[in-house]
Amino acid sequence: MACSYTVRSRDLPSAARAANLARMFHVEHLMTAKSYIALADRSVIALGGDDTRTFLQGLVTNDVEAVTPERAVYAALLTPQGKYLHDFFLFEVSGTLYLDCE
Repeated sequence: MACSYTVRSRDLPSAARAANLARMFHVEHLMTAKSYIALADRSVIALGGDDTRTFLQGLVTNDVEAVTPERAVYAALLTPQGKYLHDFFLFEVSGTLYLDCE
């Protein structure tokens, strides 16, 4: 989802109008470009192998098949009895699945 806002350009002087357009482009670029930031209180676990998705599908609360290079999912790990253990984000980069967790 892109972030946008509207300022009537006729209400701004020409220099301010140019600066406003540049800022709008920058905001949209930040909202749509892929970027990664390392957070000190979180860890990333790489998962690989031919049966990784099948293995995870039976252990987590979200659809692992929905994960693509363009789409991450939020999921939780449960006990066999269905009790909550941990939550994480699951994402894919270059064919490898990653768990982003605390």
